[in-house]
Amino acid sequence: MAWKQLVQPNVAINETAGLCLQYAKRAFNNFTSGTNAWDAWEAAQYKHRDRNFPEGVAVPVWFDWTGTVKWTDGIWRTQRYGHAAVRMPDGKIWSSPLTGHGRAWFASVDDLARAFGGGMTYVGWSEDISGTRVTKDEGGDMPIPDADNYYWRYGVRLAMQVRGRELTREEFRQHIVGKTDLQVVELLSDDPEANVAQNWQEVGRVAVQDRWAEQIYRLQDQVAVLSKRPSDEQIKSLQSELDTLSKSAEDALANAEKARLEADAARLKNAELLAQAEADKQAGETVLRRIGQFISKYLPGNK
Repeated sequence: MAWKQLVQPNVAINETAGLCLQYAKRAFNNFTSGTNAWDAWEAAQYKHRDRNFPEGVAVPVWFDWTGTVKWTDGIWRTQRYGHAAVRMPDGKIWSSPLTGHGRAWFASVDDLARAFGGGMTYVGWSEDISGTRVTKDEGGDMPIPDADNYYWRYGVRLAMQVRGRELTREEFRQHIVGKTDLQVVELLSDDPEANVAQNWQEVGRVAVQDRWAEQIYRLQDQVAVLSKRPSDEQIKSLQSELDTLSKSAEDALANAEKARLEADAARLKNAELLAQAEADKQAGETVLRRIGQFISKYLPGNK
């Protein structure tokens, strides 16, 4: 890598203790206002969470620190302030002083953290500070910045394709920002999550090839049809009702046949009675004729 210094640093300046961000920004000719060092570290686009400092250039270095500080309004406030300093090409770390007004230098980032104390820890270095790009690698791949479009490309799209899930913005900042394209590919692929995602991709390929979706839908339709069929208990109940209806129907048919036979018998009996009555009538008329004939023949005065 060939690093180029875009802004020449000037660490021979003085600042008041507690105004570390102001000192680091002024050293790189940046006179913008800001809240605190931790917010500036969070906002840096070209962060490197490592100790692979570029050779031959000066860069901002950053620390995590939470403490209580007396503000210019006289009120003491406790919060996550962080700390900012400048690492020069010779490895010395320049910073605002621990007390009073002036500047201080330390042999390493660890020496600075120990000197300030209070649990201060080194977190990384950056190529920019409060919007000012101070150095750049012109001999290799550009490190990935902490920008929305890069987060979408690497933390969302590429991570989903390789890992099977999106990275959170914090994961992106911690593991991707400051890395090159090749480093990111290695980082994402050399991980158990990538192996799991690859297995799932193979399962998905087989699912598409064998048309699992169609098979599942067909089975669901079959289950739906089967679910509409009656249970054994329902079939037994329906059979019992059918047997009862069949018995009732048989009884009704038998009764109807009996009634028909009785009606036929009654009609036959009535016909016989009518025939007998007709015969009796004819016999009576015959007797009357004979009596009349007898009277006319044998009784006097009836000739």
